[in-house]
Amino acid sequence: MNDELRKLHNDERLLHESPPLQYDEDLAKKLQAELNKKSVTFTESTPLDLGAAYEIDTKCGRNVFEYTDATSTDIKAVSKAAAANWASGDTVYDYKTGDMAKFDAKSQKLYENFTRMLWASSTKAAFGMIK
Repeated sequence: MNDELRKLHNDERLLHESPPLQYDEDLAKKLQAELNKKSVTFTESTPLDLGAAYEIDTKCGRNVFEYTDATSTDIKAVSKAAAANWASGDTVYDYKTGDMAKFDAKSQKLYENFTRMLWASSTKAAFGMIK
């Protein structure tokens, strides 16, 4: 999962001229501990939930993807779906201003996930999962 998601992130980052992310084991342990506490609210029907954390000067941002397709537990498919979901924020990103092009709750979440995924100052990433 880690290599797959890091590659998918770095492919998207390359499109936006952001440097590649390196996987960070310490950050992964912190993220997994948080996910294990289930400090994020998930739906009952969610068999797999993925989280991503990005470190910028010791500050972290986090994306969460709720995977609700109960028919699939293929981690590569879930990783691709998560990365695609986070990257889809480009549909609400205004490239001229760097702000949101649309203003509603769904657009806000897409915008936040997209910008965290591409922060140029991010150098480290980690991924975790709740089953």
